[in-house]
Amino acid sequence: SEPQINFIDAKCKQLDIDVVKFINVGSEHYGSITEVSKKTASKMLAALNEYQTKKKPTPEKILGYDSNWR
Repeated sequence: SEPQINFIDAKCKQLDIDVVKFINVGSEHYGSITEVSKKTASKMLAALNEYQTKKKPTPEKILGYDSNWR
């Protein structure tokens, strides 16, 4: 949903994470964030929260926020 997309964008910006690399870090690959289901987006938000609270280290391969990802 649009609020989820905006939240993922804001959280990735805050954590210096590349949005496209982040959404494609798992087994699924997406051409666009709009292809991500609401359920999967919720899991992605949970992962971002774990990175933020340092419960999980942020993978180096997804670092580097790009504001032109849309």
